[in-house]
Amino acid sequence: MVYRGVVAAGPLAFVALVAGWITTEVGRQPWIVYKVMRTTEAVTGAKGIPVGYASSRSSISDWLSRSRGLLTRLGRAPLELPDGAADEFAEVPLV
Repeated sequence: MVYRGVVAAGPLAFVALVAGWITTEVGRQPWIVYKVMRTTEAVTGAKGIPVGYASSRSSISDWLSRSRGLLTRLGRAPLELPDGAADEFAEVPLV
């Protein structure tokens, strides 16, 4: 059970990062809702936003597919320990 939590911690850290970013961006919306700022003033004028989104999405999907492949491969054929190394781990209780 502990190992599943460790495996889930990596992707969940990324989810927490993105959720924090979304929370920050959504927090800006009341300025528009309460008519303090016009929508045209709130929209960014940066030209490279689609390129940034595309490269981020590409990097994230590449990372996810590589991680999944690695974990699948390790699940099917675990790494073999050298002779005598298994004795060291035999005494450690698994939780």
